[in-house]
Amino acid sequence: MRTGYGAMRECQGTTCDLARVGLRKPALFAGCLIVGLALTSTAASAHVKWFVNCNVSDDPLPIQAVFTPTFFLFFTLFLMLLYLGCAAERTVLGASISQLVDGHAAPLHRRADDLLRSAAAVSFALLWADGQLIITPELKASSVWLSAVQLLIPMYMFTRATLPAAGAGIILLYGYGVAHMLDYPVFVGLGVFFALSVSQNTKLLAFRCDFLRWTVACSLLWPSIEKFVSRRLR
Repeated sequence: MRTGYGAMRECQGTTCDLARVGLRKPALFAGCLIVGLALTSTAASAHVKWFVNCNVSDDPLPIQAVFTPTFFLFFTLFLMLLYLGCAAERTVLGASISQLVDGHAAPLHRRADDLLRSAAAVSFALLWADGQLIITPELKASSVWLSAVQLLIPMYMFTRATLPAAGAGIILLYGYGVAHMLDYPVFVGLGVFFALSVSQNTKLLAFRCDFLRWTVACSLLWPSIEKFVSRRLR
């Protein structure tokens, strides 16, 4: 009886393992498809800022040309949707959905540092390979020491002990071109994030995440500031 029961348990375990493999196949296929499409693409362009022609030397639009009835209409609609979303989040259903999403996203949260380090390493390695770009397409320079810094940054991403050096390198590059990078404070956030990554203080570790969020938000808010200095499209 014990032998039969053990064999049954073994078969059930094998079935569960096969089921898990089966569940992983769609995710594996989707991942391979995304990578394949990225490798076969011939050209791609994306930019978050420029929706209208903008020249900061131009006179800003008059205030009445910015705060139009359409602006207030969409602003009111946004506030209503935000309120409804916050109210729904506090319901039993909203709490259940949040727990479900948090459960599925937990593996990504645990590897957030690794994902951010990998993305930053690839980004700065590509900048170094170009040879002329300094963090952003708007700033170009040809210098041995600048290229060396952009090469060392991805190399310093491989070990946690050298992350502060990578963060210092990012802040150094930002300081070099600060006149051209006032709309890219996200790089300051990245530098501070990596510089504090070796800390054992839980408050500092929490602060680095918050600071990175703040700098990302400031970078994405810049297009709304540009609206006040943009001329109407003709």
